[in-house]
Amino acid sequence: MCIKVICVILLLSLSGCSLTGEPVDSYKPTGNPSFQLFDNLSCRMEVSSHKPAVGETVSLLALTSEKPKVLFSSSGVTSPMQKVFESDDTVVIQLVASTSGSTDTVVLNKKNGTFARSSSGNFFGVYASAGIGSCK
Repeated sequence: MCIKVICVILLLSLSGCSLTGEPVDSYKPTGNPSFQLFDNLSCRMEVSSHKPAVGETVSLLALTSEKPKVLFSSSGVTSPMQKVFESDDTVVIQLVASTSGSTDTVVLNKKNGTFARSSSGNFFGVYASAGIGSCK
């Protein structure tokens, strides 16, 4: 169920619709045609529905392993992630918090380094946010 909610949020945010049905600005990061997938990447949020997240970085660690992690620069917390999908073009990693059920999902384009991140949950109230950016 959580994955379905995340997919809906991502689709709405990337399709130019908000949860209220009003249009939102559309933005597609250009990425880097010479991008190379490394085990550790630094990713910068360029656009986000959660405005304070714009400009923040997340570090994707041990990305090529079966047990990737994410280091959130805003909190300094490193969280283990689960690799839920991988193809030649895409890798998807996700965290589901064991105490609250909150989710954090990162979808990475392995060819050009662009990524989408969505977060949702019910921790001190229901919340959801989505954003996109690029990694190096």
